[in-house]
Amino acid sequence: MTTDRGRPTYKLEELWAALEAEEFRFQRPAWESYLAWDWTEIDACDCLRSLSNRTFVKSMIGRDFEGWHDVYKAEWKGRRVYIHFCRSTADGSFIIAALKADTDFDY
Repeated sequence: MTTDRGRPTYKLEELWAALEAEEFRFQRPAWESYLAWDWTEIDACDCLRSLSNRTFVKSMIGRDFEGWHDVYKAEWKGRRVYIHFCRSTADGSFIIAALKADTDFDY
């Protein structure tokens, strides 16, 4: 069984709509990162809104539960950022699992 695939699982428009409707949450490592960078939650959401098909890297199976996580790499506010998110199987909201410094920026 493969654990990665080369196409997004989630449409970015769905993520952006969830941000607008406040149907998302940052997991602890993600909000710890943006707070350490002196970003607000609005800054972190704006970073997510900057994603595009060009910044997509892969989809991968999440380690902590069943389901696909989409992985992106972006630049925002002078930072190279590694991002991955998924959708909650419980309520359909988006979970931003990682928002961290990308030390291997290669797109």
